[in-house]
Amino acid sequence: MASEKQLKEIKKKISYLFCDGILISNLTILENLLLPVQFHNPEYDQQQLMTVINEALLYWDIPDILEQRPAEVSYS
Repeated sequence: MASEKQLKEIKKKISYLFCDGILISNLTILENLLLPVQFHNPEYDQQQLMTVINEALLYWDIPDILEQRPAEVSYS
């Protein structure tokens, strides 16, 4: 079983992108994604933050949504 410290480190590497109105509607997708990454990784500089986000978007094959707002993104 993982220790509390190990669980905290694992949780730092997990982010969520909700589709059901959980995203902040007046922020872009990028701004919504940056919030938890910046919170959990305050030591990251802007380049590191963008690397983490771009890797995730490429993994999910959705690289062109960063400047859109949640209402503009198709969920299908």
